[in-house]
Amino acid sequence: MPYKIQNKMYVLSGGLSPDDNLSDFRYFTKYGLGRVPRGYIHRIFDIALEVDVTGLNIEFDRYETDAYWTCCDHERCLKDVKLTRVAYIDGKWRKLDIDPYADAYDWLKKQGYHDKLGYGGGWFSKDNCPSYKELVYEYFNYKGRNHSPEWDTKTKLYAGIIADYKHDQFKIYNGDSPNFIQKYVGNIRVEGETVIIKMHDDEYKFHRETDEDFIRWTKMCVEGYNEEFLMHVNDEDSKRDESENREHAKDAAERAEKEEDLKKFLDERIDFEVRLSQHNFQNKLAEYFKEERRGPQWYKK
Repeated sequence: MPYKIQNKMYVLSGGLSPDDNLSDFRYFTKYGLGRVPRGYIHRIFDIALEVDVTGLNIEFDRYETDAYWTCCDHERCLKDVKLTRVAYIDGKWRKLDIDPYADAYDWLKKQGYHDKLGYGGGWFSKDNCPSYKELVYEYFNYKGRNHSPEWDTKTKLYAGIIADYKHDQFKIYNGDSPNFIQKYVGNIRVEGETVIIKMHDDEYKFHRETDEDFIRWTKMCVEGYNEEFLMHVNDEDSKRDESENREHAKDAAERAEKEEDLKKFLDERIDFEVRLSQHNFQNKLAEYFKEERRGPQWYKK
């Protein structure tokens, strides 16, 4: 277990009291604060408390398997050190001119900053937009049958994506169940303003939702979902976790059986799923491309 004297450490915490002991918290270095992900691209938090213990010779320790540090000083409290609220704004950690015990979230909102990527995604000035890569990764952060593969038609195994933040990408995997990573079969990454997806021997490159490869990728994801669904119509036969998507598909299947062949019904829904995916992608990147967000009924036309 390494011990180290630190000058400035960071606490990811909301409600605080001046009498809280320093040893009560988990700490991050500033470098660690920027590399710990929340899910796929986000930090674990975008508001923190800077704890300045410069000159006090306070040691911190950390297990090699942990991302955080603990304070070895069990006597001092927060009121005994210098505290400053910081927030991740426009791509940088910035100090906030507020009481460190105050609610920074409400203060940032009142100052006109926006959490455009959601919780943990950082704050943005009114005229600043997240990067193309951030918005694309946020799109893939939603796991749905028309966003990312849930069934690998080539191997007849379940599929999924998982963050590989060290290499700035998503990894595509397959396995005997949705959450079992048996083998990595591809990746999703962004180069400049181009999304590049490789899965097995197939490659997809696109910039906008209207590009041919975006449509081809979406169809592949939906067709895989449909294939697994036809193999395991009942939830008890499928290893897929219950979800709103599956419940919706199950309801649709029951309606379809009264009217037409199930496979035909699912095939006809592929175009709908493509339009829905295009709608979601366009809305996610609307600000970046300086476009208006489309209404909720656009994808049904």
